[in-house]
Amino acid sequence: MLTALFADTRDQLAELQSAALLEASGTRDKQHEELQRASTDRASGCGNRAAFDDRLELELLRAQRTEEPLALLLVGLDPLASIAEKQSAAAADLVLRAVADSLLRALRCIDFLARFGATELAVIATKCDAAGAQVLGERLRAAAASAGVEWRSTTLGVKASIGAAITSWPGAPQTGAALIASADDALYAARRQGGDCVKVLG
Repeated sequence: MLTALFADTRDQLAELQSAALLEASGTRDKQHEELQRASTDRASGCGNRAAFDDRLELELLRAQRTEEPLALLLVGLDPLASIAEKQSAAAADLVLRAVADSLLRALRCIDFLARFGATELAVIATKCDAAGAQVLGERLRAAAASAGVEWRSTTLGVKASIGAAITSWPGAPQTGAALIASADDALYAARRQGGDCVKVLG
C-alpha cells in the first residue's frame, strides 16, 4: 500500500517537474523572440540601429583586446528615396528587404548587418583590414546591384555607394563615433565620385 502511494507521489512529482521545465522553456523561447523583435529593423529584416550600436561597442572592445583590425562599411542605397517618391514607400521597402537579403548572403557568418539610416545599411566586419574591406565592399556592391524587385511590371533596383573605415591597434580611430565618422566620410567620397563604387579609409 505504502509502496504504491510512494510510486504515485514520485510520478506526480515527475509530472510537475516536467510541466515546470516545459513552462520555463516556453518562457525562455518567448523572451528570446521578444528580444529578437526588439533588435530587428522591421522593413529590412536585419539589425536595427540600437542593435548596431551595441554590436559596434562589443566588437571594438574585442578588437582592442585581440589587437585585430575591425572594418565598418556604410552601404548607401542612393536611389531608394527616389523609388519611395516615384513609386511608393511599400515599393521602397520591398527593394530594401531584397537588398538586405542579398547582402546577408554575401557576408561572412561573423559579419553583422544592420539598418543604419533611411537609405543606408551598415556592416561590421571583424578581422578585416583595408584590403579585406575593399574586397568585401566590392562583393556587397555586386550583391546590391543584383537585388531586383518586380513592381507593377517594372523591375526596381538600386546601386550602392560604399564607404569603409578601419580600426587597428596601434592606430585610429578607436571609438565607435570616430569609426562611424570616418566611414561616413568615405561614403560621401564614393557618392561624390558618382556612386556605385567603394571607398576605403584607414
